[in-house]
Amino acid sequence: MKTLAIIGQSASGKSDLAHKIARATNAALLSMDSLSAYRQIDIASAKPAKVERADLSYFGLDIADPRDRFGADEFIAEFLRAKAFCEANNRNLIIVGGSGFYLAALVFGLSALPPISPEIKAETTHALENIETAYALLKTIDPIYANKIAPNDRYRIEKALLIALASGKTPSAWFSQNPPKQILQNAQITILSIAIETLRDRVKQRTDQMLENKLIAEIENLLEIAPRSAQPMKAIGVRETIDYIDGKITISELKDLINIHTAQFAKRQRTYNKGRFANAIALEANALETFAIDYLSDKNRRH
Repeated sequence: MKTLAIIGQSASGKSDLAHKIARATNAALLSMDSLSAYRQIDIASAKPAKVERADLSYFGLDIADPRDRFGADEFIAEFLRAKAFCEANNRNLIIVGGSGFYLAALVFGLSALPPISPEIKAETTHALENIETAYALLKTIDPIYANKIAPNDRYRIEKALLIALASGKTPSAWFSQNPPKQILQNAQITILSIAIETLRDRVKQRTDQMLENKLIAEIENLLEIAPRSAQPMKAIGVRETIDYIDGKITISELKDLINIHTAQFAKRQRTYNKGRFANAIALEANALETFAIDYLSDKNRRH
């Protein structure tokens, strides 16, 4: 089994390109987008429509409840499910998405978590309803680790609290005793390159399309089933729409803020990917498609 990763900036066209490559090579797909993992969040996540992916073997979509946490550990579990499918069916795997941190978790590894009971999970979720209070709690438990992370780093604060409550050890001690283990080896990592002006235009077009596809109604429905403290409520496109629903901003401001925040996030993605995956191959769409099809073709397959 070969594994190809396609990463890049939001709205750069990664999914459409991955679909073309998967159809040309009969490869399975694993979405590496944290928001697309949630059910009932289709428009805000720009998730591929079911009709668009009906003929594809797709993992990582619609696997989490909006009220639940979905992070790197859950993504790794989905990767292992996709890997088992590919190995059983003699297929290659394409990992595609903008959450470079998830790919890093596969390539560089994560420390294992201790067994976590529903009670501890509920206690941690409650603490995270106020991120400042949660960070203050972590600082009393393990000031050394707390000072290494940002006060608003929800993912790391949550993981540290889960470890402390479940293991009875400080996160610093736990990570020292449980070093990261590499999960994915020999993956070909590619970065989809796109001109800045083209990306800006695509971001604006996607925002317009999201609003035309009734983004506001989707978030209104989401608010009926998930608390505002839930993880997906912090995502770009969701949080701005909640502000519009609350009457804090106008529809014009809603559109502008989604565009601005998406562009800012895309810049952070570019910086992260460039620094984290130094050996990745950066190509524009047509060249990446040709490279990927050649890499995944039967004549070049390595078992």
